[in-house]
Amino acid sequence: MRIFFNKHSVFKVFIGFFAFYNTFVYADFGFISDKDGFSNLREEATLSSQVIGKVENGEIVSCILEEETSNFCFVNISNGKVGYIYKNRINFFQKFNSVNLVKFMPNLAVYGNSNIVVSVSSKTLDKNKIMYEKKDSKYYIGNKYLWGTDNQMPTSDFLQLSKIKVEYGGKVIAILSNDLEEFLFTKDGLNGRNELADFKIYYKDGDIYIMNQFNSGGAGAYNLFFHIKDQKVVDKKVWLEEIWRFFLTGRFFKEK
Repeated sequence: MRIFFNKHSVFKVFIGFFAFYNTFVYADFGFISDKDGFSNLREEATLSSQVIGKVENGEIVSCILEEETSNFCFVNISNGKVGYIYKNRINFFQKFNSVNLVKFMPNLAVYGNSNIVVSVSSKTLDKNKIMYEKKDSKYYIGNKYLWGTDNQMPTSDFLQLSKIKVEYGGKVIAILSNDLEEFLFTKDGLNGRNELADFKIYYKDGDIYIMNQFNSGGAGAYNLFFHIKDQKVVDKKVWLEEIWRFFLTGRFFKEK
């Protein structure tokens, strides 16, 4: 049985669910790990659903898990595709070492243990560097698109990432402002902490993974991911976290 609405009630229900989606779902990061070398991306959360793509092993995904559903994740992939993947085809960094937050200030978060220290810094947004491009109605710093504002002019309520420093194995690896300045997030957060405190960091042997979801739950939410291997940044990805597509699948309008 399905529940039907007219277009106005659908819009109201959608906005209500979107505003409070954390009540029903949560997001996490993982990478595809399938004995076949890839995993099927499906239109809906059933094995009989149409396959709309294939996701190669090692591809990082953001996974939204429904609390009452144990078999499938709704995934956002860095190439812009979305869909459902069988949960056990995703490795949520099992058998990796995680790094916890040990120090927080509004412009600095430090994660660490006896083996590794990762410091993430931010600074107040320099609005003088921002340019508006009329042809695509977007804001830029130089030629870099500004993430996290939902294509709106950012205000003084935003911070921008300025530096990530990793101390590991007697070496220091730094990701500097030129590679970070386009990534924005709001100064204020929950419980007196902004999203500098929400990084997920994992390491194993010579591999370090640093990731975060900024503006989580809002318009303009996005994921940022770095892979450091043998003291070098070998992968950097940023992509939208399109929560609204999850609700538009209609799964919340189906009778359980």
